[in-house]
Amino acid sequence: MKKLLCIWVFCLVGLFGATSLGAEEQQDQAASMSGTMGTVTIDGKQWQRLNFRPEIPIGKFGIALDIELFIDSQGRFNKKGWDFSTGAASTESLLRKIYYLRYGHPGDNLFLKVGALDNVSLGYGLIMEGYCNTLEYPGVKKLGLQFGLDGLTPFRIGAEGIVASFQDFRHKGGLIGLRVFGRPVVSTEVPLLSKLTVGATYVTDINQYSGLEDSDGDGYPDKCDAFPRDRKRWLDSDGDGIEDQSDIDDDGDNILDADYENYPQYCPFDSVTVDDLKGVVPFPLDSVVTRKSLFEHGPADAFSMVGFDVGLPILEKAAMRLDLYGQYARILDDSDDDQAKGYGIAAPGLRFTLSPLVAKIEYRHCRGHFIPGYFNRLYEQTRARVSDGSVQTGDSTLDSTDTNGVFGELRAELGKFVSLSANYQYLTGKGGSSERQQSFSAQSYLLSGILDLVPRISHVSAYYQKTRINTKEYRFFEPTPETLCGYKLGMEVSSGMSVVWHTQYTYTTDVNGEVKSQKLVSIETTMTF
Repeated sequence: MKKLLCIWVFCLVGLFGATSLGAEEQQDQAASMSGTMGTVTIDGKQWQRLNFRPEIPIGKFGIALDIELFIDSQGRFNKKGWDFSTGAASTESLLRKIYYLRYGHPGDNLFLKVGALDNVSLGYGLIMEGYCNTLEYPGVKKLGLQFGLDGLTPFRIGAEGIVASFQDFRHKGGLIGLRVFGRPVVSTEVPLLSKLTVGATYVTDINQYSGLEDSDGDGYPDKCDAFPRDRKRWLDSDGDGIEDQSDIDDDGDNILDADYENYPQYCPFDSVTVDDLKGVVPFPLDSVVTRKSLFEHGPADAFSMVGFDVGLPILEKAAMRLDLYGQYARILDDSDDDQAKGYGIAAPGLRFTLSPLVAKIEYRHCRGHFIPGYFNRLYEQTRARVSDGSVQTGDSTLDSTDTNGVFGELRAELGKFVSLSANYQYLTGKGGSSERQQSFSAQSYLLSGILDLVPRISHVSAYYQKTRINTKEYRFFEPTPETLCGYKLGMEVSSGMSVVWHTQYTYTTDVNGEVKSQKLVSIETTMTF
């Protein structure tokens, strides 16, 4: 009863805050209240998710709460987000109530955002490009930090940075990035040089395993743990629902387990009982039992990059700007025996801006294991891949190459009709080598100019991203673990209410190396008050 009372208090406070502030004139936008209802998967089980999200701007400040309930087919509530039984659980529950808090906007002299991070790049993007911590939302919520400072001291020293997820610190890890920049030429007879900007970037994943959630605290990540909500059970080799510690036939071969000498923690009988059974039972005993090997949180495995950049605006006229820039970055990896090494150069580069058009092109050279834009939108999926209980870190999958090529990016809005963005990288082996690495991403939204012409359609968008494309192994659009794609379709059912269908595909490899798709479908009813 107390839990339900708390739920309704949160919802009413959020609704009151949104409606009461909506009448006031705000600097950025009016306050709003939206709600969704749809299905999500938690621990392999389907739940109905009811969500209220009040978004409240107050001058340069902004807050978006995320009040959610999970209900199963029997009308029972899931404790996710409402578990206050322990200090850790209470902290997690409170953090899930915040979608974001912010001050200012990217590009302001002071910008700060806490919560969901949707698109973060540092500098010109050679190290971090388009990172997001919302890839698994709403099943997994991460509370991150993004900030930017500019215009400090006469040299206009500034900084921008990111903490991807404070929850990762529980597993002695976390993805952290920082870029410091300044304009060293204060006064000069050449005015153009006074705008020269020099920057240094450092990004580190303190522990690539730290993003693997361990809900019950038994040391085995949820994606490996057969019983993620029970800290006394974790291994079920044959998938029959009985943990190996209690199962008399762990590998499901219909032969009674009797491997006490090798696995006393899992064999149901001690050595004396096993010896007695050998002389009594009229059937064979299994002395060689095949069990899964589960990954357990242990020593951290870090991966880092450091880089430098220099940029100069060579043309500024009204809304038009042309920047000339260059970048250098190097891998720092000293946490495991199989160290990744290498560096990348992106120079010269040109970036042209004529709002809402942004175009960029640069020449790139990569040597060793270096991958441009390694910390990208897919990073939370690739930093530690789970397959059949084992885990493979992202840096361990890097191949050593020596490549040169180009990278181009375009973002534009075609009137009020379509918003488009795409980038493409083509690198080929040095000296006629057949090594070839490509990457491609694109996303598109239909805008009001088209949506208003189509009855009942409120939203249409699609996205595709694939990195590390090696056409020697896979065709260009053939799915790999570095592929993400999906689409959203919204249909208005009444004024202020729409049904939004979101289908997303990610990919992983099984124990045989075959690529398997993972399809996530969510259907939400969205309400705007």
